Amino acid sequence: MNYFSKPTEFSGLELQYKSIDLPPCFDRWINLKDDSVFKKHYHREPRGGLRACVECVGAKWEGRAHNGLVDSINTAKIVRDMVRTGFRFTRSTRGLDRNGVPFGQRKKNV
Repeated sequence: MNYFSKPTEFSGLELQYKSIDLPPCFDRWINLKDDSVFKKHYHREPRGGLRACVECVGAKWEGRAHNGLVDSINTAKIVRDMVRTGFRFTRSTRGLDRNGVPFGQRKKNV
């Protein structure tokens, strides 16, 4: 399940193949699931998948699971509820350095 996600290696390879630079806005992201941002705000684990998380915040699930656009729209419903109920997103939980390497990891020698 990859609904609270970051730019993937696949998307990076696809952009490289098409000679497209990754826009700087994608250098940092907040991982709602793995870094317990959801748990810090709602005081419970994000269990049962994206649909269960969307419904537990009182939002209506829309679309077919595992469709990138649909998952993004439904994830935004959780973020919207978090902001509406007082959560402040103050910093990213992950990021990339200038070479596209995630913080805390060393670049692999190829």
